[in-house]
Amino acid sequence: APAFSIGFELTVLPHLEPLRLVTRSMPTFLLGEPVDMEFAATGGQGKYRWTATASELPEGLRLQIRDGGERCILAGIPGATGAFSVHLQVADELSSVEPIVLTGRVAAPPGAELRICTEALPPARYDSEYEQRLCVEGGAPPYRWTIAGADSVECGV
Repeated sequence: APAFSIGFELTVLPHLEPLRLVTRSMPTFLLGEPVDMEFAATGGQGKYRWTATASELPEGLRLQIRDGGERCILAGIPGATGAFSVHLQVADELSSVEPIVLTGRVAAPPGAELRICTEALPPARYDSEYEQRLCVEGGAPPYRWTIAGADSVECGV
């Protein structure tokens, strides 16, 4: 019986670690101090592609995608205190990781004098819902608010 043979080329790829985000949290940043934080990932194959959005990013901070999407950086000098969120996702040539949300905070430097930075409140309308965020800087969080000069406060105030 005739014999047949066929040649095949087989390429064995190295074991790849799965793509994962390394940056899982953000430190507390200080008001007026430079920030230069690069978010990190590991594993996967090929170049990374980042997508990122921020909500209520403090004045002076910028969320940047650099080098054609390969790097994601939070940079700048924060000019206001407060909390903010960064929504991150990274992908490579083969997969992507589930998006995550990191919470960051800008605080006044330790020993800074406690100061209410809300200077005025907009008028309220009788029998209408009213909500206004108040701003405080300095001191040592967490803060506790009280209403001065009020013998009693109506429910919900």
